[in-house]
Amino acid sequence: MLLYFVLALLIQSILTKPQIKSGVESYGYTDDFARYKMVPMAAASYSSDPQVCLTRHYKNATVVKQVTASCDITKEDSCSGFVSLNHDDQAIVISFRGSTSNLEVSVEVIETVFEKQVPFLSGGVSHYFYHAFTLLWDSGLKDAFLSAKNSYPTYQVFITGHSLDKSLKIIFFNCIFYEVQLLQLQQLI
Repeated sequence: MLLYFVLALLIQSILTKPQIKSGVESYGYTDDFARYKMVPMAAASYSSDPQVCLTRHYKNATVVKQVTASCDITKEDSCSGFVSLNHDDQAIVISFRGSTSNLEVSVEVIETVFEKQVPFLSGGVSHYFYHAFTLLWDSGLKDAFLSAKNSYPTYQVFITGHSLDKSLKIIFFNCIFYEVQLLQLQQLI
């Protein structure tokens, strides 16, 4: 009898969804948000014309500016990112493209391990990623972002991408939060 009771409890616990929100959900994250809002933006960053992707996935989203720059010693590799507006979600979205080749990943690893870190805020950051971010930022992403934020000051800011972008997102967040001091912490997701 005890075995049936334990088995019933086990089945109930497997089939019952927990009612407690996880930490990320309490900050607005949901699987649907990631899957249907951020992943298409991240995928669009791999396109030479991200507007085509945005038009397919969103009713009212436009690319403000895409910037692509050669970001390491090999001229075949490039870093890319774009700023877009998603008016339905009242969001400014910055999307960074990830690495596109094994050679690019190899250069990232070698430079991250063997190059000195660049001083950044209260610590340091990989020379490779700082250089890549600075190239994109100074080549037009900064102006596009600030223009969008000035035009739509109440819009939230979403930062997304894939792979290499994780480092670029962290640098972007810190650059905006600490250096530009334009946004409040709760505006950044």
